[in-house]
Amino acid sequence: MYCKQCGKEIPNDSEYCNFCGAGQNFKSKYQFSYKERWLALSLTIL
Repeated sequence: MYCKQCGKEIPNDSEYCNFCGAGQNFKSKYQFSYKERWLALSLTIL
């Protein structure tokens, strides 16, 4: 499977990403995906 936050491949039974530390079982309102962060950054720059 792939990390929901950074997109790197991690073991299927991982609760947390080995690379960025993001939890994989839920998405809190403050945890954004890689694409969501870049979109927010792009809109902020404009």
